[in-house]
Amino acid sequence: MKQKQLFLYLILLGLMPLSWAVGQEQPTLRERADGLFRRYEYARAAEFYARLADRPDPALHDLERAGQSFYRMRDFTSAETWYAQVVAHPDHDEQHILDYADLLKSNTKYAEAKTWYRQYAERSGAWEAVATKIAGCDSALQWMASPSEYVIRNERAVNTEGSEFSISVVGDIAYYVGEPPV
Repeated sequence: MKQKQLFLYLILLGLMPLSWAVGQEQPTLRERADGLFRRYEYARAAEFYARLADRPDPALHDLERAGQSFYRMRDFTSAETWYAQVVAHPDHDEQHILDYADLLKSNTKYAEAKTWYRQYAERSGAWEAVATKIAGCDSALQWMASPSEYVIRNERAVNTEGSEFSISVVGDIAYYVGEPPV
């Protein structure tokens, strides 16, 4: 009888680690998205945050992180779309308004950007912090209303498919610095 009990105890003891392994919790969708974001995998993180935000009452964190992911991928149009949802969320703060205004300005929506910069200043009291940004929007609107008569063209004899990033003049000779041809 004791041998049977000992045998059963040994079997149970041997199966116990298996139950622990099966009982391990899988990371939530948000934990996976946050992990990708922390590892700078913004494209994949944005997909997860978009899935999280596709709910009737999305979390501000998910909307903001989706916007940040697209911003860091330099997709300012998509980032603007997400930040529009962020500033529409009831829990947004002043920094979200400033970030949204900056995105609008990046996307050449200067009149809208001015409105949001003013809203930021009214809520935060930081008029001096956005005065230059508002003036920049005013200048851009003015330049767009009366464009310059200058025409910019690609100088094919100088420009290559690589990046040219410096010019130096020594005497009568201009030296261009750039990437070597591929």
